[in-house]
Amino acid sequence: FSDQPEIERLVQIARREHDAIFLLPHWGDEYSQSPRSNQKKWARQMAALGVTAIFGNHPHVLQPLEKINSTWVAYSLGNFSAWQKGVERKTSAILYLDLRYAQNGALEVSRVWALPIFRVGLTMYPYY
Repeated sequence: FSDQPEIERLVQIARREHDAIFLLPHWGDEYSQSPRSNQKKWARQMAALGVTAIFGNHPHVLQPLEKINSTWVAYSLGNFSAWQKGVERKTSAILYLDLRYAQNGALEVSRVWALPIFRVGLTMYPYY
């Protein structure tokens, strides 16, 4: 993560003006269902800066969701748009985070849940 000092600087600036900070890194090995150690290290460093959530992308498959301190990290939510074969590459998740202000005035994630989806052709299921 060669841009880490710049990202840290931007997060610190954003914290002065915003109650929530979401990072969307393009990271990880394609088709690997586990995050790399450097992704986990970077996620811990960003959590230490107080980001609200990290939504990773690039692997084209689902990877774990974890909570580091108060930061939620979705290492990869799957494959929403690329036309690829295999169940693991057609499966994704939509992640929902409810935010609320705590009594101390800080914005916090109060609930997290996911909707698993599966793509067949151009249609996503469940279909609404």
